Amino acid sequence: MRCGPTIYVPAYSHIFWADGRGALLSVTLSIRNTSPERPVLLKAVDYYDTAGALLSQEIGQPVILEPLQTATILVKESDARGGVGANFIVRSGVEGDDPPLIIEAVMVGRTASGTISFSRTGLVIGVECG
Repeated sequence: MRCGPTIYVPAYSHIFWADGRGALLSVTLSIRNTSPERPVLLKAVDYYDTAGALLSQEIGQPVILEPLQTATILVKESDARGGVGANFIVRSGVEGDDPPLIIEAVMVGRTASGTISFSRTGLVIGVECG
C-alpha cells in the first residue's frame, strides 16, 4: 500500500492591489522529490478555483518522481479561471517512510510599473493510503 501526504498549495492566478486594480499572474507549481535515494509516486495534481470547483486534473495517471527529480505544472498568465483563491491539491505516496516533498507555487506577473513575483509553500492537510 502506498501512503503519502495530501498537500494544499495556494496559487494566486489573479490578485488585486491599491484601489482594486487587478493583475493576472502566471503560476508555476514546483513539486520536488528531495530524497537522493527514493522515488515518490505522484497520485494526483488537481487545480481548483476560488469557489472550490475542480478546474483540471493536471496529471492523467500516476507519475513516478525519481530521486531529486522535479515536476512542474504551469498555469498561463492568460488563464484567469482560478482567480484570487485558486489552489492545487497534490496527492503522493511511497513505500515505507515518506521522503520529504517540497511543493511551491511561484507567481509572476506584470503591472503598469513593473513586475510582481512571490511564492507560497504547500501545507500538508492529510495522509491518504491506497
